[in-house]
Amino acid sequence: FHYGPGGRLHTTWVWREHYSSLLTNHDLMYAWSDDAGRTWHNNVGRRIGAAGEDPVHLDSPGVVVHPIPFNWGMMNNLTQGVDDAGRVHVVLWQNPPDAKGPTENWNDWRYFHYRREPDGRWVQQRLPFAGRRPALLVAPGGDLLLAFAGGDDLRYRGHDTGGPLEIARATAASGWTDWNVVFRSEALFDGEPRVDQARWRDERVLSVYAQEHPTELGTPSPLRVLDFRP
Repeated sequence: FHYGPGGRLHTTWVWREHYSSLLTNHDLMYAWSDDAGRTWHNNVGRRIGAAGEDPVHLDSPGVVVHPIPFNWGMMNNLTQGVDDAGRVHVVLWQNPPDAKGPTENWNDWRYFHYRREPDGRWVQQRLPFAGRRPALLVAPGGDLLLAFAGGDDLRYRGHDTGGPLEIARATAASGWTDWNVVFRSEALFDGEPRVDQARWRDERVLSVYAQEHPTELGTPSPLRVLDFRP
């Protein structure tokens, strides 16, 4: 959930049919509210739900704004932000549309940037890099920052080999076509680095919390907070 200009609340999500498999995730969905979440509308403005009496559900009309097939492969956690012009930006980690077939191998997945223009049109763009679950930040003026852990092996459940912390940037002036990595750490970090969204909002400091990869499996390793002022 993110508020945009005029106090409009925007939300995006994907649907997961079964907890045991990422292949059951499907579709990018979107809704907005002008009354702090009491009533909800779809992409074209049709009222589709109300808190406590008419919940938004899988078959709510117009909530799917970009189809992603069931039994294809995508992460259910996405990251979003809203820029000064009211554009909604979303980054998904998913099996590419042109892949040979469905897969849960995260190393085969890629980042895709989706954005909603003020006229309701959605645009999709594949990013030129990939990593683990990312965190998206929107700067004043609409530039975008993406923080994530990269590395050669993106699978990290049960056998984490660690990866560098990376920060990528795209400018609004380019139409978000100039994505490039502007920082890559020498140290390796485990899991998913966490971004302090409140500190970004209040101080414009990109503050990342991450755990260094241990020198030996099962041994303690430092927890770090890395601060950047873009």
